[in-house]
Amino acid sequence: MARRRPTPQALITFASAACLTMVLLPSRYSGWLSVFRDPVLALVAPVSGPASAVASMARKGEDRRPAIEPDELRRQRDFYRAEYERALARIQTLEAQVTALQSGVAPLQDYETLLLDAPRIGSDLEGGAILVRQGKRAGVVPDQTVATARQAPQHLVGIVTEAQTAISTVLLANDPRVRVGQHRYIGALVLPEGEVTPEAFAMAARCDLTAAGDGTYVSEEIAANSGVEVGNIVHLSDDNWPVSAQMLVLGHVRQVTPLENPLWVTVVVEPDFDLSRVRHVVLRTSRYGGEEATP
Repeated sequence: MARRRPTPQALITFASAACLTMVLLPSRYSGWLSVFRDPVLALVAPVSGPASAVASMARKGEDRRPAIEPDELRRQRDFYRAEYERALARIQTLEAQVTALQSGVAPLQDYETLLLDAPRIGSDLEGGAILVRQGKRAGVVPDQTVATARQAPQHLVGIVTEAQTAISTVLLANDPRVRVGQHRYIGALVLPEGEVTPEAFAMAARCDLTAAGDGTYVSEEIAANSGVEVGNIVHLSDDNWPVSAQMLVLGHVRQVTPLENPLWVTVVVEPDFDLSRVRHVVLRTSRYGGEEATP
């Protein structure tokens, strides 16, 4: 009589049941199986690496991280850099206020910036201005409201010179007719690209810029040893301009030209884009723009 042999299905069922039983058994009953671990690993290890590589090539892992475009990264970098520099300037202002308080001088009113989205609706390029759809009804105050580009919210475009009920006129900052408090010069702070430390901020070169008429700003006399270099970023830092304009970006240093006097150089600053072609701006004004600060 022929002896019955177990079928493959029976062997698989028995092996699965045995493995499940060993997994569920307490460790005191299955601890002796650890003696087989090292030999099994020695047999499997040589092929595990190539097998893993083949599996990775056959099915690449899915990157679930959100894709960020370079322009967006650049915008975020400029935004947080300007916010940091504005915070440093704010610290200096607060330190000055503390000193004034200690001397018995009353503090000035603190201004809060209001942001207004304003699409461009027209232009007067001969007059160096653009028209935007926001006005007095939204809180725009002439000479106290500045405009930045929506795609570069830390870059200065101009200052509001006239405001109607729902329309405002923005005079471009690089137009020679710009006057703020009868001053044609724009005070500026020149900083290197990259990380800015409080020490670098305190030692940064300062200059007075004027609009050259060709879309750039010029400072005719800066100390040659000030460390200004091509590529430096230039921020507005002028008490004659509204608080909402402080530390906004004017552009980057495009040219540094030595003068006959070796102690001085001429610096040309170019905006990061053509201000006259901006299609959408953000108006920055003070919530108390129409009120005078009272001591």
